[in-house]
Amino acid sequence: MSEVYLEAKNGTEKTTEAHLDKLCKNHPEAAKQRKRVILAEYQVGIHQAIMRGWEHKRDMLIQVGSTLRAEMAGQVSLNKTHPNHDDIPRTKNGRVTSL
Repeated sequence: MSEVYLEAKNGTEKTTEAHLDKLCKNHPEAAKQRKRVILAEYQVGIHQAIMRGWEHKRDMLIQVGSTLRAEMAGQVSLNKTHPNHDDIPRTKNGRVTSL
């Protein structure tokens, strides 16, 4: 683009800045570069959308894990690792229950 600009500016005819800008904008190489920029912006948008999707999925999995832990905390717990686990009182929410 700079070659086209310098060529037109240093040429024999007198040119204005508007005319030089028009020459540069209408040049085929400028059109190729604009298409490349548009494609790059499109790809950036796709990647950003994918990243936002993964962030939402991570947040959702954290919430599911939190909900499951809360549900497990309210369930009956049995100490089955003790050799005489039948003799140990069963508890629910820290209170002895008869099951």
